[in-house]
Amino acid sequence: MRTIDTPTEVHFAQAQRYRSYDRAGPRPPKPTTVNPGALDLSRLQFAFTVSFHIVFPAMSIGLARFLAVRWWERS
Repeated sequence: MRTIDTPTEVHFAQAQRYRSYDRAGPRPPKPTTVNPGALDLSRLQFAFTVSFHIVFPAMSIGLARFLAVRWWERS
């Protein structure tokens, strides 16, 4: 058994080892677009719904407090 000395021989040995995978046939093309399923879309809709149900009441409570303070200062 011969030892491998140079980096070129190492690269050649690795290429020979993995060459059998190329004989299996062409690889399928990688997908270029993402096709979200119904579950992904429903999770996105739920995230928007929850965030709006958190943000808008907080904004309306803050706006009501701000308007009450401004109205009280004006009187």
